[in-house]
Amino acid sequence: MTLCTVPDYKWPAEFGRWWYAPVRWAGALAFIAGHLLGHACAAWNEKSRRRPAVKRILVIRTDGLGDGVLFEPALRSLASRYPQHAVHLWAPSLICELFKTAPYVRRLLPIPRGAKHGNLLVFNSPAWRFILGFALGRWEFELAVYPVESPEPLGNWLLACARATEKWAVDGDLENQFNWQRDDAVARATKVLSRRPDGGHELLRNAHFAAEWGADVSDVRPKLHPNDGSLQIGYTRERYWRSEVARLRASALVGVVPAGTVPSKNYPAAKWAEIIAQLWAKHRVLVGFFGTDAEAPVIREIRALLGSTPTLPRDQGLDVHTLAVILGRLDVVLSIDTGPAHLALAEQVPTVVLSGGQYPGRFFPWPAPSTGVVLESRDGEGPAGIDVADVINACLDALGRRPRLRIAV
Repeated sequence: MTLCTVPDYKWPAEFGRWWYAPVRWAGALAFIAGHLLGHACAAWNEKSRRRPAVKRILVIRTDGLGDGVLFEPALRSLASRYPQHAVHLWAPSLICELFKTAPYVRRLLPIPRGAKHGNLLVFNSPAWRFILGFALGRWEFELAVYPVESPEPLGNWLLACARATEKWAVDGDLENQFNWQRDDAVARATKVLSRRPDGGHELLRNAHFAAEWGADVSDVRPKLHPNDGSLQIGYTRERYWRSEVARLRASALVGVVPAGTVPSKNYPAAKWAEIIAQLWAKHRVLVGFFGTDAEAPVIREIRALLGSTPTLPRDQGLDVHTLAVILGRLDVVLSIDTGPAHLALAEQVPTVVLSGGQYPGRFFPWPAPSTGVVLESRDGEGPAGIDVADVINACLDALGRRPRLRIAV
């Protein structure tokens, strides 16, 4: 086992200066203390165990909600391939929320999202260093796997430090890591999963990983697992929204996801306002907003530009499954390239995605058959270059293809 107190990264120069030493020492000591305490807990449990030891598999993800949705069929196949093993998933909080009701996941550990921000967070936070040190010391696995096309230093580090008999890594691309980090991760693995030779959509790439561990993902469409509470809240919210549709004599109900965590993927507020105003004035299409508290300022800006055009307010405090249930009950979803768009597609609701053109074909459109339409700028300006008329026409076309309304009972 390789043990290092912090994930590798090309750190800012000041992190190596003498005056930053107390931060480095505090983090290292916190990690070591957590690791020793985790080991002690594991030893105590081993000594007092009255039942046969449980075999465990650790799956590591360091990416976002949409990536988690697309990984669901592969994770389900891994659990099916090793039915006698308890699956532990260490992933960012939204992915953990997505899988908290999945019957094939035994234990979840929310960790920071990767990329540079997540690595710096772990570096600068003794609390996170203690939490991760404890987890790495506490649990022992038959297998640890980090099955992503674009690995990140945080995930590589967790895989290297995991107490596991087998460790599976991916000879991934250099989107989020340096070449020396990739080489180091591969060198520490007992098995290297190959990438799909011709790339393709992320669902197909993940199905290729599943084939590497001996599973056949015949149906690559993700399956969500909402519980009764999420279903009830979602149906109640839909009934309220449908009552507003009837009161205002609207012809349809469309959900809009106008912003996300990556600002470069956002669509201009003024264009959103123009689209929503025209959908109402010319077609009596009523719009409701979706977004976290972080996206609330964008939604407020759009609503301020709309003046007297009626819209439904942003739903607040929704968990991932309740959000998916509500999205699945709409007539159409208009969204930027972000996690809720994948939830809508998983729920098979007609969805129009405004894409900036990054990674063409990897995340959108989904492999056929799909209820999604992807719009991209013709002039390379990113989402801002998508014409308002194209969005409206795509929305109307999607409304023409909507399934018969499902009434909640």
